[in-house]
Amino acid sequence: MPFQVSCGTCPACQDTRFGGCTTYRGRVGAAFGFGEAGGGFGGAISDLLAVPAADHLLLPAPSDVSVTALATLPDNVADGYRAVGPLLRERPDAEVLVVGGMVKSVTLYAVAAALALGARRVRYVDGDPASLAAAKALGAEITEHHGTWPRRFDRALITVDGTGDPEGLATVLRSTEDYGYCTSVAIYFGSSTPVPLLEMYTRGVTFHVSRADSRRLLPEVIDLVASKRLDPLRVPTRVVPWEQAPTAWLEPATKLVLVR
Repeated sequence: MPFQVSCGTCPACQDTRFGGCTTYRGRVGAAFGFGEAGGGFGGAISDLLAVPAADHLLLPAPSDVSVTALATLPDNVADGYRAVGPLLRERPDAEVLVVGGMVKSVTLYAVAAALALGARRVRYVDGDPASLAAAKALGAEITEHHGTWPRRFDRALITVDGTGDPEGLATVLRSTEDYGYCTSVAIYFGSSTPVPLLEMYTRGVTFHVSRADSRRLLPEVIDLVASKRLDPLRVPTRVVPWEQAPTAWLEPATKLVLVR
């Protein structure tokens, strides 16, 4: 089930812009688990969850994919896929550069998705040893970065920003090839985040920033996992019993899954 709530019938949904559903709204976008800010739909850490528009929102789960793996898909895996999947569908031989930092799981899922989809080369930049090790194990070329951001890294046609740092974002944008595509999966909380618009203009860089696009992309993600091309559990995943949820949420983890 997508974590974002949509009706499937409004004009936005009919145009497959499910994240912009006009029937269900919320201050931070209609979603389960965000309380009133998400529209008051409740959370999924519960025995029962009321799902509106269930015929639209509920998707068949492959019988041979573990529940633990399925639990990673609707948000983080779908968001990592969003950053590279649609672009690689158009340019399957493209090179991909992913720069992590703030969003550990999503950037690693972007690496995994890019490799699963056959990107010619995938590079990963981060300062976290565990994330670098995970990216290397997935098959990416890794670069450790600390301190001041360089003007740019070697350019790639498809880049992914997960830095959460305005200076890091500018670096990733400058690291995007001419007429390339940069997607940010990070969240920038300030009222203004400077970007090098003139350079982007002169080199034809397309920049996309957005929340996840769960309902639209989840079927593609499920198919990729069901085909065994993408294994989300290769990204470090902490699996804990349901009863430990109150304390587990407070402890750092690349990806947390609760099971019972």
